[in-house]
Amino acid sequence: MPQPQEVLACFQVLLFTCVFLKAAKPHLVNPLRHAAYLRRQRLARCRLMVRRVSVKTLLGRAPKDLHCELDLNAIAVVSERAALGLELRNGQWQRVLFFQDSHSNTKHTCGFSLSNPGGRWIQVVVSPDVDDNLCLVSPVLHHNLLDAGSDADQGISVDFVDCYTGVSSEVVKKVLALWNEVQGVDMSRMGNVTPCLPNMASEVHVKVIESAQYKRSGELESLLIDYFRVRKIVSLGDTLVLPVPSHLAHELMQNNAIVPPKNIYIKVVRVIGKSGAETKHCVHVAVGSTNLYLAGTTLSAFPSYTESINSEGEIDVPPLLREMYFKLLKIMRLVLQDRKTFTIVSSDKGSTSASRVTSKRPKIKANIKNSSELEHKAANHVKSVTVLILSLPGQGSEQVIKLAASAVGLDIVWVNCWQLRGDTSGSTEAKLRQVIVRAASIGPCLLVLQDVHCLAKDRDGEEDVRVVAALREEAAKLCSEEPSVVLVATAPSRDTLSDDLWSVWSYHESMGEAGLSQRSDMLKWLLPSWLSAHQSLTLAQRTAGFMLGDFIALVNAAKRRCLMRGAAKGDEQQPGSEGVGQQRSPPQLQYCDLLHALDELQASRSEALGAPHIPQVQWGEVGGLEGAKRQIINTIQLPLRYPSLVASKDETLRCAAVWTAWHWQDTAGQGVKGPELLNMYVGQSEENVRQVFRRAHAAAPCVVFFDELDSLAPNRGHSGDSGGVMDRIVSALLAELDGAADAADVFVLAATNRPDLLDPALLRPGRFEKLVFVGVCEDHEGQVKILKAVTSKIPVSPSTSLERVASLLPLSLTGADMYALVTDALYMALHRCISAVRAGHLQEEEAEVLVTEEDLQKAAKSLVPSVSTRELAHYHSLDTAHR
Repeated sequence: MPQPQEVLACFQVLLFTCVFLKAAKPHLVNPLRHAAYLRRQRLARCRLMVRRVSVKTLLGRAPKDLHCELDLNAIAVVSERAALGLELRNGQWQRVLFFQDSHSNTKHTCGFSLSNPGGRWIQVVVSPDVDDNLCLVSPVLHHNLLDAGSDADQGISVDFVDCYTGVSSEVVKKVLALWNEVQGVDMSRMGNVTPCLPNMASEVHVKVIESAQYKRSGELESLLIDYFRVRKIVSLGDTLVLPVPSHLAHELMQNNAIVPPKNIYIKVVRVIGKSGAETKHCVHVAVGSTNLYLAGTTLSAFPSYTESINSEGEIDVPPLLREMYFKLLKIMRLVLQDRKTFTIVSSDKGSTSASRVTSKRPKIKANIKNSSELEHKAANHVKSVTVLILSLPGQGSEQVIKLAASAVGLDIVWVNCWQLRGDTSGSTEAKLRQVIVRAASIGPCLLVLQDVHCLAKDRDGEEDVRVVAALREEAAKLCSEEPSVVLVATAPSRDTLSDDLWSVWSYHESMGEAGLSQRSDMLKWLLPSWLSAHQSLTLAQRTAGFMLGDFIALVNAAKRRCLMRGAAKGDEQQPGSEGVGQQRSPPQLQYCDLLHALDELQASRSEALGAPHIPQVQWGEVGGLEGAKRQIINTIQLPLRYPSLVASKDETLRCAAVWTAWHWQDTAGQGVKGPELLNMYVGQSEENVRQVFRRAHAAAPCVVFFDELDSLAPNRGHSGDSGGVMDRIVSALLAELDGAADAADVFVLAATNRPDLLDPALLRPGRFEKLVFVGVCEDHEGQVKILKAVTSKIPVSPSTSLERVASLLPLSLTGADMYALVTDALYMALHRCISAVRAGHLQEEEAEVLVTEEDLQKAAKSLVPSVSTRELAHYHSLDTAHR
């Protein structure tokens, strides 16, 4: 309490300051108002925006010359310019106030403090790589600032108010010196305030936060000793992260866990200061000076300690998962509207009496009795919900669930439903109820049922109604009990779920295919920044149908190839060419490594999808068929190469069997023969048709080619099958064709030699609307082109004239007939060569098989056309009728 003489002296200094300001600036009407305005302006300049960064980034910004262990619950990194303006030194302890940003749209206004009224203590770290208006903090400190009830979406600002009250400015020093000269009183000491540090706590009570990742163990005592061996800053309600050393990880691991825990989370529930009274102020805690009490367990939120943080201070989510991430985040925040939801009734289950530590060791005590401080439940939140996520393996459903749960601080209980299945329905039901009860005991949390579709069937493949009914009952019970448990399930597709199991979930979300822009963003997120825009676009176009797992596999394969290239380059260097002791720098990832890895990955991926190998066939290798080639170029190749010039993308090409003549390097293909889709089981044939188009959309851009279409889609009502199987297949094919018409990157081709047997609905606009008749060459010039294409890969004598050979051929030969002609001529040349070797006229080493014009003429004389004149006229009439 200041003395009256000190108050009087301060008042005299204030009056003299006003006189001094009035003399210096006579135009001022109110010097006090002007001084207050200058004070507000200066305070506004010392307010910085708080942004969380990952622990790795935060520790990387700290200088190496601090010579102290940084406390993640107190460290704050500012720029050199900000530190200079605030007169802060590197490593200095400073008391600050944290406020919610003024642009908040919630009920909190500017100036609403997120921390206790006494402020928090931070240790200032100065770094040159920080923006002047930012203050970087760890996820732990950021979580503890928001744990007071503020919305996690709102920004936080830090106010360095004490920087100006603790040290006198030069102007104040001049005023005090002038006052000393006028009044003859030494007032210089009154302007200086000695900096102070947080008080040391006498007692701190902590509780272990319940989690499915670790369990209570006697090793917690040693973890607390190691954590507080270096002095730490704590405040009431703080969540602290205790690293788990590798030799203690298995002792703390849950019985059903797979990965040992890396961290243990504790919560500060009671702080007693030096005076013996409870306090909410920040205090120092250190072994030997503070008594620590382990007071059981509690339920609370977790900080995003292990997640990566982007430049905006948010959890760094892969671009392919962002849409699903925000959907899950919205659903979870409906259940947990306020962070006060996490302050649920504490418990001391698992708490055991621990003996007092000897005087040689720090004082740690375990609470024997139940804690008398019960935290109240939050009543203002929505009841639990159930969410079903449809996701194929490799799409990242587990990762997106983990990221969304980390954003709201929820623990996750992972359950593999294949391991829940017992020998009987009763056994499966008992295991299911057991895991749900376990999740409810540590809630609020996420209970994730992976591959939930397997619960709908027993071991014999029959519908398991009992288990589905038990799951429905337990889900309804979770929605009416406290604390909240968000029930999340994953399944590969809707077809794998029965109607009863589908109706259990209140939300149904599906992870769709990635578009070109999403794939491009994913590549930029994964790959180094030196990748050019053209290279990124090329890779994005070639990775159509890729999922999160595919992109990660691509980058890992490219890195392995890069290391192999570097190792091979190092082996080529002569020993002794470099100086002894020189360390070779690791090779840098290059664009060629990505291309090679992509080729290998696409080859294995196409094999897994069942897509056939596409031969590299150029247009020049296809002789004749100029009209058919022109229609294919106009319908497929031009729209793909120039998508911006195509106004309508709803036209799908349906042409005849010339798919192998079309060459597009980055397009997948599926070859399907009609009889291959037929199955004896009811409904399986239609499912096979849907599966073909499902794979095509997954591998888009893709060409689906149906060979022998007449055997798959005959005219309905005339197929003659008693069960109506063919009619259902035609209906399924029509539905899929309508869906493919809306996709600009899925093309459907089909071949048939009996178009008169096809169902008329297939030939309507929007389906197989583009018909290409592949007939025979009507002139000898076209036959010459076919002969050149067929003979391009066989040895032909240079003196051979294909024009003279074509003049001997009838105009009713097909391309297959031309191929048969050349094959017969090749066999004739081979027999002639073998006879010469056997007769001794030619050495075997010198023998060379060459097809001569005489061989082709002999083969032409014995060739019988495969299509008669009558059949050719019939095909012409069918073409005319369909046109």
